[in-house]
Amino acid sequence: MSLDWRKERNTLLSALINHLNTKYEFDKRAIDIISKRMRSYGDKLGYSLRLSFIQGLERALAQYMSDFMDDLCKRLGVSSTNIAEYKVDCYVLTKNFKHSDDYSVMVQTKDGAIKGFIICDGVTRAHGKVASKFYCEGFKKFICRSTYQEIKLTGMRAFLDGIKSELDKEFRDFLARNNLKSSASTLIIVLTDGKKIFAYYIGDGYIYVIDGDTYSLTDILIKKGTRSGRLLGFLGYENLSLSDFIPNYMELHLDANTIIVLAGSDGTLLELRRDYGLEWIFSDIKNLIKDKISVRDVIHNYLEKTLPNKEKFINEPDDATLGLIKLKFIQQ
Repeated sequence: MSLDWRKERNTLLSALINHLNTKYEFDKRAIDIISKRMRSYGDKLGYSLRLSFIQGLERALAQYMSDFMDDLCKRLGVSSTNIAEYKVDCYVLTKNFKHSDDYSVMVQTKDGAIKGFIICDGVTRAHGKVASKFYCEGFKKFICRSTYQEIKLTGMRAFLDGIKSELDKEFRDFLARNNLKSSASTLIIVLTDGKKIFAYYIGDGYIYVIDGDTYSLTDILIKKGTRSGRLLGFLGYENLSLSDFIPNYMELHLDANTIIVLAGSDGTLLELRRDYGLEWIFSDIKNLIKDKISVRDVIHNYLEKTLPNKEKFINEPDDATLGLIKLKFIQQ
């Protein structure tokens, strides 16, 4: 890798902008936005020019199109933020049956426009309960003091990446003060602004999105297990070395009358198998879609009644956390 990667980056960026300008006739404002965002993001990922360009361009184009649609809606006299709104019900609960390594919090922005939950499953062999609480509370602090407009200006992924970067630095100092060399945790963040679902995650666990109209299911994250005793992803530090795993990120637009987002740590055993795992909670999910049961009741039923009585869980108990968001369409 060349040490002068910024020079290489700028050369490639100039070539790309010229290509966009000549072949696709992008206007000057679009080029300025794309250039600025790609340079900023490239500074964070200079060690990987290809990755910084792909993710930076994706982010920049998304922001440009968002601004373009806002301008178009204004010219047409249409609201750009209330075209489709959903009522949001959210709840998360942790039951530490064995290691006390799971931690979870509910969050919402200062203006209440974005809501959701955070789930961390600490790695037992690496002082997991320390990392799980630190990162859950850390992300909560930053999210709860921010507003929808502030997050929109940076983009959700960049916003969450920025928080993680700050927390990684703070956590290293925290470990040093407490004479710890390792502390690690998985992470699941699920948020919604009533128009889209945002998922940000690293490591094991489950995230399912269920279409309430058809009961079709999208699995964003399913339990991966371990490889040679090492988790496939984690936050935090191992022997004073920061985890180099990059969080995954996904946005989903809402297009059903009712949408259910179900997420859990690996101890919830929500596998996609016949007569096992997700099947144990699905009858309550159906009743939730039909407004016969509350989000809170679904979670308490599963973690306090259903899961503890299953033979597999009795034989292999673990900490379990379950988060649930119900989005119900409100006719404008």
